[in-house]
Amino acid sequence: MEPDAAATAWLKANPAASTRWLAGVTTIDGQPGLAAVKQSLGL
Repeated sequence: MEPDAAATAWLKANPAASTRWLAGVTTIDGQPGLAAVKQSLGL
């Protein structure tokens, strides 16, 4: 499995990890980082 695909699959299977990792993180335009990641992953 390609690294990008493996990381995406792992994040989809373990959504709580990104919640902890992205606490307080924002996108470049000031939006919540977690919401952007979830949208990108289709969660």
